[in-house]
Parts: sequence; structure tokens; C-alpha cells
Amino acid sequence: MTKMTGVWAYAAPFAAVVLPMVTLTTAALADDDKTYPGAMCRSINNVEPPVLSPDNAAMTNISDLPQTWICPVVREWMKNEPSYARITVQENGTEPVNCTFEARTYLGEGSTTGGKGTFREKKDLTQPPDPLTQAVVYEWGAGEWDALLSPAHPHGYYFFRCEVPGKRDPTGAQRGLSGVITYKVSEND
Repeated sequence: MTKMTGVWAYAAPFAAVVLPMVTLTTAALADDDKTYPGAMCRSINNVEPPVLSPDNAAMTNISDLPQTWICPVVREWMKNEPSYARITVQENGTEPVNCTFEARTYLGEGSTTGGKGTFREKKDLTQPPDPLTQAVVYEWGAGEWDALLSPAHPHGYYFFRCEVPGKRDPTGAQRGLSGVITYKVSEND
């Protein structure tokens, strides 16, 4: 066994103390991400309730009529803006699921939105002859700007508001089911 001399004799204990501090500091500066299953969404219409998919916890609209859904988000950092928001929806290939990312005051007033999300990607979920359904991803923020167009309200709350098409088109023809698969919000902390 050789004896450590000079600077190296002090490097090992220094690294044992400094490395955990650097790691903890870096983790504290990272975004605070929260991801939710579509099962968290709720219909605000008094119509047939959406159905939970047992395979992936997605929520789908089995009604013939379109529905408006609210998908809540837990806000952890009251003084910081959401830096990123993403929602993955199931679309019928004909009519999109339209979602906005929204914030309101703790009194439920003063709507601030992120507008309509930016399309990111699409994947077919079914094979012919089944009705077409696709997973479509929309996002807000993505690092260049915050997820909301103006600052969030201090002590307010966030949610997605989605217009989810029904399972029949205006002529009465059957189409694929639409709904929400998952959604995510990142806050700067």
C-alpha cells in the first residue's frame, strides 16, 4: 500500500464533502415536474360520463356528443411560473381534441391562458379496419418561453380545459374514441 502525499492526501476527504453538496444544489435548481394520468380529468357537462381505460388510465369520451373536460394540476411553487406544460390526447383522426392550459386566481377569477398548445408528435394507436385513433402530443413553453402567455396569479391554480369530440360525427357515423391519455406541468423552482 502506498501513502498519499501532497495535494492528493486532502482531495479524497474534500470530494466526499463537496460532491454531495453540489449534487443537492443542482437537484434543487431543476424543474419540478408532475405527470398525471388522463383519469384525473373530469367532464363538466351533464352527459354520459367519460370512461377510464383499465390498460393505461386514459379517459375517453364514450358519449355521442362532445364534452368539456377539466384536468387539474397540483401547483407547488406559488411565486414561480410554469415553465412547460404537455398533454397527450387520443384523437379520432377526424376532429382534434382542443385543449388550453389555464391559470386562475384563488377566487376562480382572472383567467390567464397559454393559448392553444403547439403540436409535437402523433402516433397511430389502431390498425385498419378499426376506427382510426391517434395519440397526439401538444406542448406549451418548451424552454424558450413560459407555459402561460402572462404571469400566473400568485396563490392561484392551473388546469387544462379540453373540448373532447363525441364518438359520432354530425351525420351519425361511428368514429374512434377521443380523450386524454396523460398530462404534465413543470414549474421553475
